[in-house]
Amino acid sequence: MTTLAEIARTLTSGRVDPRLYPGALAGLIPVDLVLSLAAKRDYRLYRLWQRYQEASKSLFDETAPAASAPVDPAILATLRARGIVKLPAYPASDVSAALAWVEERAAAAVDKAAREIDPQAKVDQLYWDEGRTRMHLDRRTSRMRLYLDAADPERASWPHAIRDFFDVPSVHALAQEYFGTHAIFPTQPYMMAEVLTRGPQIEPWHIDCVRQSVKAFLFLTDVGPANGPLRTQVGSHALDDRRHEWLYKICNGGLGHAYFSEEDNARLDATATTHLGPAGTLVVFDTQSLHASSFCSEGRRVVLVNGYRPATTLRLNPRLFRDPRPVPHPWEK
Repeated sequence: MTTLAEIARTLTSGRVDPRLYPGALAGLIPVDLVLSLAAKRDYRLYRLWQRYQEASKSLFDETAPAASAPVDPAILATLRARGIVKLPAYPASDVSAALAWVEERAAAAVDKAAREIDPQAKVDQLYWDEGRTRMHLDRRTSRMRLYLDAADPERASWPHAIRDFFDVPSVHALAQEYFGTHAIFPTQPYMMAEVLTRGPQIEPWHIDCVRQSVKAFLFLTDVGPANGPLRTQVGSHALDDRRHEWLYKICNGGLGHAYFSEEDNARLDATATTHLGPAGTLVVFDTQSLHASSFCSEGRRVVLVNGYRPATTLRLNPRLFRDPRPVPHPWEK
């Protein structure tokens, strides 16, 4: 059972964003708290929580600006039908400056990890901070990730393609139309730069989270079949009742991402759509789609990644109340 201590810990953890409850909307906090705790425990109650979210969405729209850029109806229709779409590309000069910046910092981070943080290479997953940037080196899949902070005092000196990627007007407007709400927050769950090179393991198929979100990928390098391109199961973002309950179970009621078994991975590999493109390609996809990176067999893949979520999914919700012990995936029970 959830204790008062757990509730207090969550409310004071800093994970509850006060921007989501301006003015009179603060009165929704007790209701959100009760319904999200119930939704964590039972799928039918989770459905009730979702209906409540939809019914109260208009209250949050009143505190948010209207769409900041026009949306091409064909692009919106493609995203709705396929779960992934390409937007107009970035200029080559913008991309090359951003690439140089990312590669310089990623190379320095990998070198620091090898010299200072874990020279014996005993830890597969390394995390550390460089100023306001959170570093993550995954040695299993050979990924170097830089989680960037919009409030970083050094941001003004960064290449403008990186500065501007914290909130791209065309992506923000597309997310508003796609989710049917003006109340959209960028950098959710993060804004990052990622360098993928050849590693011992491939990323398994997964779903990021049961909560609604889209991610924007900006290719800073040419991405061909050998460079570890993104793969998706086109159309897998569409949720009927059966698949939605399955998604809920996999994500443990909204408690994080879900990776699949080796058998499922092999099956999904056979039906994947691979997304290639030159540097400057901008891709937006629904993260409830089944997706994974490919194996990088040569060169590298460098991308910027930024997530966008509706305010309704960022309020007090089941994701904030983590179980004290990991819950097995359905196939492990």
